Amino acid sequence: MEANELRQEDLASAHAAGSAAAALFEETLNSLIKETTSVDALEILARAGFSVILRGVRPEEQQIGKPGLQLFHLELIQALALSRGRSSPVSDTDYPGNTQRVIDLIAENSRAYCDRAKSKMSADAAANRRQNLLARIQEWTLIVRGARQGFQTREYATDLAKAINPTFRHHIGCDATEVVVALSTIIETTKHRLRGLMDEARAWSQKKTGISMIEAFVQRLPPELRSVAKEKALPFRNDRRRLRAYLWSHNEHRLREIFTFKIEDLTAAAPPAQKQYLSEVITALSLKFGAVTPADLEHLHLSNPVQLKPLIQLAEGIIFCAAPQVISAHFAEILEALCTANPKLKKASEKARG
Repeated sequence: MEANELRQEDLASAHAAGSAAAALFEETLNSLIKETTSVDALEILARAGFSVILRGVRPEEQQIGKPGLQLFHLELIQALALSRGRSSPVSDTDYPGNTQRVIDLIAENSRAYCDRAKSKMSADAAANRRQNLLARIQEWTLIVRGARQGFQTREYATDLAKAINPTFRHHIGCDATEVVVALSTIIETTKHRLRGLMDEARAWSQKKTGISMIEAFVQRLPPELRSVAKEKALPFRNDRRRLRAYLWSHNEHRLREIFTFKIEDLTAAAPPAQKQYLSEVITALSLKFGAVTPADLEHLHLSNPVQLKPLIQLAEGIIFCAAPQVISAHFAEILEALCTANPKLKKASEKARG
């Protein structure tokens, strides 16, 4: 958008572009809901979460304007997936292709969301400058995530938790520091599991022949699955590129279990008297399928419930988290949101923040 005064023909063009963006936003939103809810959303989220983790090796400020799935995209995908009930898994679904369609659609939807502002352009140069500034703030609010300042870090959340521990324990039943430990366990366990997956992939992908790649790959499988897996992989043995892609597609099926956690494991280090209360807090930080409402979807880009409740409850005592970076990016806000449940606890939190 130009911040200067526009001619009538330029203004009409901007309004037309804004209207087109609004229509595209609605179209891509409906397509996204269909894509994320017509198949098992956990498979899409697991692949999208893995993609964001791989991308996250660079500072997010260096990623702005460059193609690829970003953290706010993953937040949007998760919220959309939770706007309907979970579809039953189907073994022959093309999840890689489905996930790529979702990734393409989410990027298009996000651009359209920002471009809708063009319909608000006017002949007033000052008003255009204000609108341009708001649009830029909105875009950066969506894109920039992560622990870039002290008040956003896990360390800050830990310090806040220590300051409010007595009040938090009195009203909630467990220490706030135990909440930080449990959420940190999700982050660190995910890193450990993914490191193991990548180490295994390197072990078989670096073999010199197709046959040796297949042999190394099937060795990690249960004995009853090895012969079938080998038989299906053999047709690709003379094309290492296709074989590597085929074997990796099988590896992706393990991503869902990597992002799945038992609450009892997350609370294992807590004092016995606090475990039940801590389990209730973790459950409170989870959303079930169908929990995201149509009203939530209307304001999803700027107020996403996933940011403060980044976990998905799959069953009693089982949660799923394909977005541990959401916890990292919103650690303090998640803890502060828990404190709003009680006026005295909220006051203690505000006092601790100074």
